[in-house]
Order: sequence, then structure tokens, then C-alpha cells
Amino acid sequence: MMRIYVGTYSGQIGLLELSEAGKITAQRSIAGPEAPAFLCLHPNKQTLYALSETRPGRITAYTLEPATGELRFKNAQALSGAYTCHLSVDPMGRMLFAASYGSGHVHLLPLAADGALLPEAASIHHEGRGAHPDRQEGPHVHCTVPHPQQPYLFVADLGVDRVFVYRIDRQKALLEPHSQATLPVGAGPRHIAIHPNGRFLYVINELNSTVTHFLFDAEKGVLLPTNTHPTIPSSHVGENYPSEVALSPDGRFLYGANRGHNSLAVFQIEEATGQLSPLGHVAVEGDWPRHFAISPDGRWLVVANQKSNNVVFFHRDRETGMPQPLNRHVALAAPSCILFLSLESNGDIAAG
Repeated sequence: MMRIYVGTYSGQIGLLELSEAGKITAQRSIAGPEAPAFLCLHPNKQTLYALSETRPGRITAYTLEPATGELRFKNAQALSGAYTCHLSVDPMGRMLFAASYGSGHVHLLPLAADGALLPEAASIHHEGRGAHPDRQEGPHVHCTVPHPQQPYLFVADLGVDRVFVYRIDRQKALLEPHSQATLPVGAGPRHIAIHPNGRFLYVINELNSTVTHFLFDAEKGVLLPTNTHPTIPSSHVGENYPSEVALSPDGRFLYGANRGHNSLAVFQIEEATGQLSPLGHVAVEGDWPRHFAISPDGRWLVVANQKSNNVVFFHRDRETGMPQPLNRHVALAAPSCILFLSLESNGDIAAG
């Protein structure tokens, strides 16, 4: 069985239970913090973190109740930035990273042994602007993703068309600026996905509807761009703003969500080089897919359609990579984030 937590803009965190056969066996809402728009898990799967997309930003930690999936308040910490929009936890579980879109800040908060949040230890404010007059008038940090094996943090800044690479000092709980990669003018890098091998990195660009493939040189700590693909067909007319990008657990396929075209763009990944080959698009059966996630076993893909207030389920063909619609929708106000948690058959939280 799997539990699915759904972040929203409605002040509630949705909780769904999914059987091995893909049936929704339970559905309820849990009162969350204000605007709990993004969620993430501690690596030990015992603590859930929810941000508040507010001014100033705020992060709340909850203890997961294994038997019921309920969230028990642990503690909360305020941030020095505004309108925080993304969270991640380093693979060792010793610190949490946050991106504040509104103010252009990157944050680091140490974590206690039990997953509780300690006060903010580092806050870095980006500088600069981009070409877009409304969306790039200043820095807009949108995503923070730690490398799965190396002490690096990748940060996408939509406002300045750059991906920043920070070196993580775990002893001092600090972030050290290390290198930068520049995207095309007006691209608007939003979210990042790192391949399990740690060598390939993919950035989805919100303002020009593309996804860019980078190679990561771990010895030098630098990103090397290779190529860029559109996320929408050339026939599309009208606005489009890509949101989430994610890889299949086996690293063979990449997916990007399109808000406007209301689709998932599907790509196959070449094993040796990481290059992308477009496979097509799948309609998300809703409006404005702000986020999606793939189950840890790779069988299910779930989309949060913010404007149509529905969460939509797909079965993912693990051989072809294509999601197949199940015509299964769950009504939920302003869903914005999908988070899977695998359970053992006896209800215990799985290790992976």
C-alpha cells in the first residue's frame, strides 16, 4: 500500500491511500499550516515538512503516525525570505534546504536527530535580473535540489536565468558558492531533476517551455549544458508555463508538466549520454498541472491540477514509459504538490 500526501493552497493537506491494485481505499484531509503548497520527507520517512508560501516564509515539521498516516505537529521555524515555494532534505538527513521565490533567497536549516527543524543557519540572497519585464525584474529562487552522492546543492533561479551550484559544508552547516550555469535569455529555469547516476541533470524552463540537459562534472563541481528540447508541440497556440520535471525511478524516462497545454511531455533517456528523445504528450485531464510525482515502484503517476481542483491518476507503462489514464479523479481544492510514501504490507513504513 502507498500513502499519498497532497499539498494545497487551501490550508489542508490531503491524504490518500492507494492499494497495490491502484484503488483509492481512503481519502481525508488534514489541517495544515497556511498555504502548505509544497511538501517533502526526511530520508528516514518519519518526518514530513510543509512550507507556508507566505511573507515571511515558514516551514513546519510533522511526525508521521505509521498506523494512520496522520501528522503530529513537531515544530516550526520562520525564514528570512518571502513566499517560499520549494523544499528538499539532504540525503544524510542533517539539513533542510528551501527556496524563497518572492525574495530570491536560498535557505539552509539544520535538522535535529529526530528531524525537528533548528533555526535558519544560512540565507543567501541572489542578485540580478532577466529579460522578462514582469517575471524577471529580480531574482526568483524556485528550486533547491541536493546531489544524491556529492556535497553539492543545485539551485534554479527563474529570475536571473541561472542554475547555481553550492558546495555544502555539513560540519559548519553552510553553503559555499561554487559555480554557475547560464540558461538562454528569458528561459526562466524553474525545477531540477537529477539522474540516479548523479551525472545527468535536467532543468525545466518555465518562460520558454523547454527542458535543458546538463552533464555534471563532480570533480570540478560544474554543469555543462548539452542540448535543449521544447516541452510543447509546435502547433500549440496560447500561453504555457512548465512546472515540475521528474525522472522514472529506473532513470530511463523523463517527464515535464505543461500548464496551459495541460499535458505531460514524455522523453526517453539515452543510457550512456543522458540525451533526451521526445516520445509525445499525455493530457492531464485537468487544468494547470502544478506538480506530479511517480510512485517509488514506478507503476503510478499522479498529477495535481491546481485550477480544476482535481488529483488525477495514471498507470505508467514501465517498458514504454507512457502514462495511461485511469479515469480516476479525486476532488481537492487547489492541489499543488504530490508526495508518495510506500508502506509494507503490515503497515510499517518501507525503507525505500
